[in-house]
Amino acid sequence: MREGEAVADEVLEYAVESRAEWNADMAASATVRVEPDETAPDLILVAGTCPRCRHSFTHVESLVRYRAINRDDPLRPGIGALLRGAARRAAGAGGSHDIFASCCCGVPHPGSPEAVTGCGAAWSLHVEWGG
Repeated sequence: MREGEAVADEVLEYAVESRAEWNADMAASATVRVEPDETAPDLILVAGTCPRCRHSFTHVESLVRYRAINRDDPLRPGIGALLRGAARRAAGAGGSHDIFASCCCGVPHPGSPEAVTGCGAAWSLHVEWGG
């Protein structure tokens, strides 16, 4: 255990913090899944234990943004489905994505801002798939 990290059953004070070793911890210990599969990925699920507070978390990272292509244009029927399919194929061509995440363990940490979950720890994780 390193300074500023929790021991079993301890709830740390909220603090926005990032350490290089947490990136390595996440790369070595997190469970990463590309959903629904690597040929047509929509999102990346990262599950693990926060390197600071030691609580479990699940982070969802969207790869495909559908908001702008969610509906069909009345003048171009089928365009929404066509664009969504193209976006999924592009994401599924094999690729990589850098995730910048913070603890979202859901445990109330003293001093956290209203409506914020987690202890404030942040890390990055490089994910590759397909290809």
